[in-house]
Amino acid sequence: MKLRRLLEAAVVIVFCTAPKCPAQILIATETENGVYSDGKYESSPPEYISRFVLLEKEKTIVRTELVRIKTGAVIADGNEYKILTQEFIGDGSPGHPKQRVLTAVGTSGTTAVEMLQIGETFFNYCKSSFAAFFTAHGTIKRSISSEENIKKLLKERKQHK
Repeated sequence: MKLRRLLEAAVVIVFCTAPKCPAQILIATETENGVYSDGKYESSPPEYISRFVLLEKEKTIVRTELVRIKTGAVIADGNEYKILTQEFIGDGSPGHPKQRVLTAVGTSGTTAVEMLQIGETFFNYCKSSFAAFFTAHGTIKRSISSEENIKKLLKERKQHK
């Protein structure tokens, strides 16, 4: 828990050089997962909950950690995604809420390319690596901005002294 907060604070400090740099923590929980390889798609149970830091002014999303749903094991990460587009989708009808969707691209390793779409209520993920496509879909929860979170942590720290 302490390491996660330190990693998030480091990301905010490194990317937020301006005095007012809003960042937001996003929690992406997989509801679907699968692999496309050799002409076949195989679905599998959800595997990860991912924590992202959204830095809109820098047009960057940073994945700070993954948590294996089955075991609770935490995997520290620092993968960066550059935001390419921001669009509004949906017509506002039931089942199709109007929401902002960010599309971002990043790399992991030397041969993998990752695409991430984050809406207000959902996320889509696709990774192309070697001879396979890895996909995931799920829900998004947004927390308070990191700026608010840091202020809250500093206030709590002062109270404990």
